[in-house]
Amino acid sequence: IFTIIIESLQKHPHSVELYRCCIGLLWSFSSISGRVEEFVPNLVPLLLKSLDMFEKDDEMIDLAVNALLILSKGGFQSVLAMLKHETFIDSIISCMFKFIDTPRSHSIQTGCCDILSNLALDNYLRADMCARGGTSRIIMALNHFCHDHLVVCTALFALANLISGADVEILRGSEISKTIVKSMQSHPINLTVQVRGASALWVLSSRNEVFK
Repeated sequence: IFTIIIESLQKHPHSVELYRCCIGLLWSFSSISGRVEEFVPNLVPLLLKSLDMFEKDDEMIDLAVNALLILSKGGFQSVLAMLKHETFIDSIISCMFKFIDTPRSHSIQTGCCDILSNLALDNYLRADMCARGGTSRIIMALNHFCHDHLVVCTALFALANLISGADVEILRGSEISKTIVKSMQSHPINLTVQVRGASALWVLSSRNEVFK
């Protein structure tokens, strides 16, 4: 099925309706297939193209982001295949910026945060994602969706993963500690939020004495 979808999109790269149908199928089959990682090299460019093709359709963006999220969970080789696309990280960060106040923005923000977290394999990648605006977008999501515990949980987890490799100067100007504390205060009885917030603060404090 993956092969049929990929070949159809490759033969008709400008068909909006075909993309609309296929992205939904990709999301559905990606979530139930155990062999999805072998199709990552061909699927990623098609999904990235859909992010541009449907830049004003948050429902399609949501499907594409969540399909990419499933691919990012496919293991080390899948992540490496995704990172071979130079625009991949920028595309995810751009989605977080564009879809901050739409009907499905909470799902898009959650998916993008999870993807960034899954890509944070080492300090080089973490530093690169932070330099491209990853931390600032996550902080933006935390501030905008401070009362949505699902977004907050995912964003705090991603933040804890990314800041361990971030440039300290970038972190200093972001009021990151205030944002984390505010998120924890907004969900005082949510154990996951408290644990992930504490983890992010611990990682932050280990980066520089200033943050203590």
